[in-house]
Amino acid sequence: MPSGTQDHDARVLAGYKATISNPNTSEDAKEHARQVLAEHENEAESKANASDVKHQHRVVGGYKAAMHNPNVSEPAKHNANDMVAPVGAFKATLGNPNASDQAKDHAKEVLEDVADTATTGTEADMRGAQETRAIAGWKSTLANPHMSHEAKAHARAELKARGIEA
Repeated sequence: MPSGTQDHDARVLAGYKATISNPNTSEDAKEHARQVLAEHENEAESKANASDVKHQHRVVGGYKAAMHNPNVSEPAKHNANDMVAPVGAFKATLGNPNASDQAKDHAKEVLEDVADTATTGTEADMRGAQETRAIAGWKSTLANPHMSHEAKAHARAELKARGIEA
């Protein structure tokens, strides 16, 4: 349950909703309640959009960081570059006062797609990540002095099956 100010705001909004459905309330009061509720919805939507924009900026920032990180593989850097390359132009479109509304809407869609692609990933990406984690686990098994000989033999066999020398 919300606390403090949120609880108070929730109760106030509930009061406005009750005003609208109360048959003993004047039309002026009902109209005022509708306006307040509409403002609240617009405010909540605006906050959600701001949060989405922040998320998109963080996704792009992560890709930019990956491009300059020496611990990131070359294929991953190439993928990061592919994701970031079109973003600059679309961001510029959003801030361009001469761009049409249609162009700005398209830029928003593309930027949302970039963020969605980055966070959801494809099934192949998920399998690749799972395989990478498994390989890392087998390598750590080999390096761990507390692991049994059987566990190390199993790890070597799994790595060998994938063409990785251990």
